[in-house]
Amino acid sequence: MFEKEIEELKSFNINPSKQRVLVLNYLNEHSDKHNTVDDIFKAFRDNDTKLSLATIYNTISLFKREGLISNVTLPSGEVKYERDRSNHIHFECRKCGEIYNMKMELSDNFLKEYNDFTIESKYVLLRGLCPNCQD
Repeated sequence: MFEKEIEELKSFNINPSKQRVLVLNYLNEHSDKHNTVDDIFKAFRDNDTKLSLATIYNTISLFKREGLISNVTLPSGEVKYERDRSNHIHFECRKCGEIYNMKMELSDNFLKEYNDFTIESKYVLLRGLCPNCQD
């Protein structure tokens, strides 16, 4: 039933415990969303699945550390996690709060201009109104 998740966890050298498989399955099924740990916890609680908040935090931390997921930290300090690890930037709608991925890469010319810096991660967040909230 969760063969895809089990194999993916193994490919990242992560022991596929029941809890990890369930969390990864949730993230895969909601890969179009940016989820907080609380979002994940509430989804399991609403489905009567017994996963503690600490287990979810620990699992998400492990997935992030091993490169299975990425995160976006909003100006409010809220951290949201996603499966999309491709190069992209984020757009946050100031009205509905939805987070969107936008395809964009920093050019080689931009990076060469700052070659005396050691860039360890790239993060860009745009804010404004999404198409649904522009009315």
